[in-house]
Amino acid sequence: MGYFEFNKQRVFYEVIGEGKPLVLQHGYMQWGEDWHSAGWIKNLQKNHKLIIIDSMGHGRTSNSKKIEDYTIESGVELIIRLMDLLKIKKFNFFGFSMGGRVGFQILSNYSERVDKIIIGGMHPNAPKKYRKQINFKEDANIIIEKTKLVKRPRPSYNINSLKLCDTAQIKWKGLQSELNHISNQMLLFAGDLDPYFDWIKEASGKIKNAQFFDLKGVGHIGSFYRINRSINFIKIFLEKRGDYGK
Repeated sequence: MGYFEFNKQRVFYEVIGEGKPLVLQHGYMQWGEDWHSAGWIKNLQKNHKLIIIDSMGHGRTSNSKKIEDYTIESGVELIIRLMDLLKIKKFNFFGFSMGGRVGFQILSNYSERVDKIIIGGMHPNAPKKYRKQINFKEDANIIIEKTKLVKRPRPSYNINSLKLCDTAQIKWKGLQSELNHISNQMLLFAGDLDPYFDWIKEASGKIKNAQFFDLKGVGHIGSFYRINRSINFIKIFLEKRGDYGK
């Protein structure tokens, strides 16, 4: 674990495990430790070199005062900067919620740098058109409760940073017009109670090499923590080209 500098800000990251690089990008109001508390690290570190990053204004990463540091595009450049520092030319990517938007944008800007992409709980539509419908108060309570299982306490939220992050996300233009041109192997998933569910499932049908699976009776943030119902799909997808009944 350590820090690197990006746009004069300190960004926290961890590298755990051995194998092909797999970047893990958390969602809004989460941090890298949530991948630990949910059980993702334990289940994936044996066969993958996991690179876990705390997004700008989250966890142990700096709270920039510039809104441009919170854009989805900036999140992509942050990841590419770290990959270059680690001398990683190509990697797999797993992003949840806000991290999923970063994943879609990576496909637009650096498709040659990424092999397989997993996106949970997020669609490629522009947020300005599809204003978020997620109950962040409810999600925050779930996140905080789960984090009690983690040895490291959750850093206090910086309200100004969260506001900047939220505003920056709304400015994202989305990838609707580019879906037909994506050739990377993709796996999308969502809880069927997630307000974004229909858009996520619809997107999977427009992407040539995309697979999709759902989690019955699960909402938005719940799909991140129901790892016992999704880990096998994830492992099969990463290890070989599976068919999930698209």
